Amino acid sequence: PGCRDAGVPGRGQPCAGPACRNPGAPPPSPAMSQPLASRAPSGAAAARGLQSRTGLGVACALGNGLLLAINDTFAKLTVESLPLGQFMVLRGTLATLLVLGFLVATRQLSLLRLGTWRGMALYAVCMVASTHLFLQSIHAMPLGDATAISFAAPIFTTAAAALLLGEQVGWRRWSAVSVGFLGVIVLLWPSGQDYSLLVALMPLAVAVFVSVRDIVSRRLSVANASVAILFWNTLAGTLSGPLRLPFEGAWVMPATPELLYMAGAAFTIAGAQYLIVESYRLAELSLIMPFRYVSLLFAALAGYLVWGDVPTWNVAAGAVIISCSGLFILQRERKKQVAP
Repeated sequence: PGCRDAGVPGRGQPCAGPACRNPGAPPPSPAMSQPLASRAPSGAAAARGLQSRTGLGVACALGNGLLLAINDTFAKLTVESLPLGQFMVLRGTLATLLVLGFLVATRQLSLLRLGTWRGMALYAVCMVASTHLFLQSIHAMPLGDATAISFAAPIFTTAAAALLLGEQVGWRRWSAVSVGFLGVIVLLWPSGQDYSLLVALMPLAVAVFVSVRDIVSRRLSVANASVAILFWNTLAGTLSGPLRLPFEGAWVMPATPELLYMAGAAFTIAGAQYLIVESYRLAELSLIMPFRYVSLLFAALAGYLVWGDVPTWNVAAGAVIISCSGLFILQRERKKQVAP
């Protein structure tokens, strides 16, 4: 009973020794009793297995990008007719119940114990703030524009890691950060958009909060299960919803379309979080991160198909500059990790 699977995120480390073994289990088979070297797969088989896991990790990252775009589409459709705070409460309640139901069904409620509340509280504040700001922004501007601006987060993360954590950032990555900020300026440049600069600054603030969240998560994920981070932050987002209600008027009884949108949003946000955790487990972080930029394409496509939004020249150009800058930063990070 005390054994845990080290290959599953959030399940801790495997225990070892006689105390961990089941005394009622049958003796090991002769094949399992052979030395490890005699049972090891061939080099070709090991390479195929690694490629298969990496490919599955990339597929999970692409699925995460698709589900996030679908979730944002459902969210934008819902907040067009319902108060944002009410949406946060209803979607968060459904998503929290989904995660809790999964833990009860799999008898893993013990994973909700936290190693550190302080780090989790900071993570939750960043998550709640970024969620509220992003929902507010897509209520007032095209989905593709808001998504493109928010993808400046890796640029802020690199700068913050160097300035706040003292990480070594070479001139190439600083150049990429500078180019990324240039992309942000191009993207925010007023050029025919039907929203103000103040509205455009909201997804930029989202990028700042996301960058802080990513820095916190580097240490938080070491002491806490991934499912615990997901559950407590989903719960925090749900509880933050009522804080907006006094400023948004009376509670609105959702019609059938709004209920379907919120149910879809709850399922897709839970699925997206699950897929991104799986992708990090199956492949290296530096390999997975570039594929998250596919969300830009999915968001732009959803905006065009549902609302007929066509990005202006500066939004398209800024998105390309930010994406190239972010991809270069991730590539430099990957080389830094494999360097001796």
